[in-house]
Amino acid sequence: MDPAEFDHAIFGNVMQTSADAIYGARHVGLKAGLKVETPAVTVNRLCGSGIEAIVQGAQRLLLGEANMVLAGGMENMTQAPFVIRGARTGLKLGGGALEDFLFVGLTDTYCGLPMALTAEKLAEQKRITRKDADSLCVAQPAGGGSRVQSVLPDGRKSCRWK
Repeated sequence: MDPAEFDHAIFGNVMQTSADAIYGARHVGLKAGLKVETPAVTVNRLCGSGIEAIVQGAQRLLLGEANMVLAGGMENMTQAPFVIRGARTGLKLGGGALEDFLFVGLTDTYCGLPMALTAEKLAEQKRITRKDADSLCVAQPAGGGSRVQSVLPDGRKSCRWK
């Protein structure tokens, strides 16, 4: 596959934790050998950022806007900094508590819950059990196809449709 054949690069990223993260998709494309003039976009849809990038790539393909798209997700949350809000404009003596940007950033201030708990709450409200969620892999997709199940090196089961 020739990197010059890619028409677009789309990558998902939840928390821009490194100094150059705002250039995420652009840097991925360039490091993968894509042409300098290849457009790139970084998308953020929280936990769904990587899959959103793939969906957007598929849309470009289906709409004929691209013939080949490089898409995926990237994250390095261990680099999430601690921040001191207000430090740029000055603080009073004793002000400026450290804030864990990872914890605060992944907490929805509208409902006051961390992102993972909003998923648990939704599953509870919709009465979706873990068994129900796991069975999605077993159900046949609307377009048909056959299910391929494999065992990963660490013993976990994986399945996909082809």
